[in-house]
Amino acid sequence: MRRFNFATLILTMLTIGIFARAADQSSTTPLIGYHEPKVDSTGRIVPWFSAQPSRAYDHDLRIIWDFWHNMRKCSNGVPYYLQHQVWTPGEDDSRGLGGDQINMALDSWNILYGYLGDAAVKQNMVEIADYWLEHGVADPRLP
Repeated sequence: MRRFNFATLILTMLTIGIFARAADQSSTTPLIGYHEPKVDSTGRIVPWFSAQPSRAYDHDLRIIWDFWHNMRKCSNGVPYYLQHQVWTPGEDDSRGLGGDQINMALDSWNILYGYLGDAAVKQNMVEIADYWLEHGVADPRLP
């Protein structure tokens, strides 16, 4: 059974958003996000950042980590991703977290930490787990 990877989900969502944005462009040259697509000799789209897919993937993972790590806080000082499942620039979404979002994030960050070795990823995992233990676990004594 394949494990779900939150970083892959985010990368997929960003890619879909980029393609949707490209479809809305009125330019005669179609864009993918802000870039004209690069293609190989057979016409297949290739990464614009680097001809080496592993280098392009590494670049994307670091962009995703930076997005997460620097996401704004809610008015109560809690990181936005710990209280909302949907991020929209300049807006607060009223929906709370999905039941497994914290678990998926921790699982993905564990893999990301193994890849990057960045202590900030590990510290973020500790902060997420501490918040979840304090606010996300129901007291079994409650009815």
